[in-house]
Parts: sequence; C-alpha cells; structure tokens
Amino acid sequence: SQFRARGTFFNLQGRTWAQVTENERQAMGKIRAESHKKLFQHKASFEENKRILQEFVSFLYAHDVTPIVAITPFTPEYDCFVLNEMKESVLELVDGVQEDEHYVDFNENAADLFIPSNFMDTGHLSASGAKKVSNILAEMFGA
Repeated sequence: SQFRARGTFFNLQGRTWAQVTENERQAMGKIRAESHKKLFQHKASFEENKRILQEFVSFLYAHDVTPIVAITPFTPEYDCFVLNEMKESVLELVDGVQEDEHYVDFNENAADLFIPSNFMDTGHLSASGAKKVSNILAEMFGA
C-alpha cells in the first residue's frame, strides 16, 4: 500500500511510548525533529498550506462556522529539538488567516498537562491524549 499503516511513527517493538526508555525517547525525538527540519525547507509547501488554510477558514465562515485551530502537543523529547523557526511558522500560518478563529496551542502547557502515556510517539496522541485534548476543548468552548 502507498500509505503507512496506522500506528506509531517508530517501531516501538510492541511497547507503548510510556514503556520506551527515556534515552530511546530522546533519540526518537531527535530523529523526528531532523526529518521535519528537512521537510521545512520546502517553502512552496508552506505557502500552499497557508492558502489552503485561508480558503478553508473562509469556507467555514461562509457557512456560519467559527473554526477552532488546535495545535496538539508534542512530547518534550521532540519539542526540545524542533527549530524555533518551525514553531514560529505555525504562528505565522495562523496569523495569516484574515478572519478570526479560536486558537489553542497545547504545547504552551504540555509539560503540565500531558504524560508519556498520552502519546503514541513523538507527536501523535494516544487515545487517552486525544480524549484529554477533546475534554479541554469542550470545557473551553462549551460543547
């Protein structure tokens, strides 16, 4: 198949992210950040994503829907290796939207809110992490 099977980005050999050693998590965080750094060099993709986001937000507003942009958390093991320029580009992407939207960056308080069992790997939430994010959003926006 042309698509990666659903699951973790790394082969954790049957373990959960919480069961992986701290040294292994650090190594995987660095590897994943390096792969994203290479992708970040494609500036045309960034401009295309900015255009797509603007079109999508405009579409939502045209249908009386106010979007909520949620930046889901990364693990500390990944976050410490990510380029600040990449983090700033996410803000630039959201700031580039002409309409108002609700914006929540879960990385601002990730260390206080999320534990290793809330992740499948360096940047993908487990079911418990997704439920935690959903509950926080529901509290914030009254669902």
